[in-house]
Amino acid sequence: MRVIIADETGLVKNVAVEAATATVLAGTAQSRSTSARYLAWSEKDVVVARTNGDVDCVGVHGGSPWSFTREGSPVGMGVIAEYGSIVRCNTAGHVEVVHPLHVKPNPPSFNVGNDIQTLRVNPFASNVIGIGGKERDANLWDLQTQQAIFKAKNITHDNLDMRVPVWVKAMTFLPPTSAAGGSEGHRLVVGTAYHQIRIYDTSAKRRPVSETSFGDLPITAVLVQGNRVIFGDTAGNVNAIDMRTFKHLGRYHGPVGSIRDLALHPTLPYVASVGLDRMVHVHHVETRKAVHTYYAKQRLNAVLLRGKEAFEDLKASSIKSCIHKADSQLYQLEEYIKQKQDEDARGNVSDSESE
Repeated sequence: MRVIIADETGLVKNVAVEAATATVLAGTAQSRSTSARYLAWSEKDVVVARTNGDVDCVGVHGGSPWSFTREGSPVGMGVIAEYGSIVRCNTAGHVEVVHPLHVKPNPPSFNVGNDIQTLRVNPFASNVIGIGGKERDANLWDLQTQQAIFKAKNITHDNLDMRVPVWVKAMTFLPPTSAAGGSEGHRLVVGTAYHQIRIYDTSAKRRPVSETSFGDLPITAVLVQGNRVIFGDTAGNVNAIDMRTFKHLGRYHGPVGSIRDLALHPTLPYVASVGLDRMVHVHHVETRKAVHTYYAKQRLNAVLLRGKEAFEDLKASSIKSCIHKADSQLYQLEEYIKQKQDEDARGNVSDSESE
């Protein structure tokens, strides 16, 4: 199994967790000013968003097809698979869509306001992004019209009739549902700094359709596998709950530092977690058993798991390299044998002449 990780010193590594070995793909000059904050797949390459505003594309076999720089430290980054376009939001709330391969002109940037702390591209509707932050409830924006298409409404006051604070820290999208009128709504799961898990359906209402509170620590990362919501917090706890009943399914033991990112394997039932404990933890999603761990030396910010196709491509590339090397060695051996035969033939001629 191959895991791509990004750390606070700017390194991006390709980790073979079974062999406990890692190859540096990018960031040989380590500096916290170029900290690798976010990772995303762009076909079979990895896109890296850095603290200083740099955005790099790194090939899993080496090389950097393209890179560009924008102002401001990122709070989120995603890829629109259709065009290979990069969506990025900085701390000032400026959202930009960049076409690094120039398949079409870059649209103008637009501002979604201050205090944004997370951005997510909807994989089921690539023209839609979700954002949220401190006192910024979940919003959905259309990248084509550059207008908000959904603004979440806060839940009702608590039992003391006091307003419930808002602080969106993480979000992920669910497959859409069809509304009664035939239009499709967007569904998303949100994790907050006030240890809440909220589920929204834009075709139903602006408030969460369901909500639960878990523990007493801020939620920093969240993802969904089937009906299972997996989330991590600032103390390194990674838990799973049933999205339908909010029943606690169990904890993924191992992590001890604040969780920065979670990732699911695209074809196998594995989840990877990284954070401040400098470890890569891979667990089985259903049994929650620890499958692999790897010590990365630096504190980690982001993680990706590689699918079977990418691994097969890498294996095929390695096989081709071995075949090419073997062909080269065989050619050298044939040349050596031919040279020795010529030398022996000349030696026999000399012996016969001397006789």
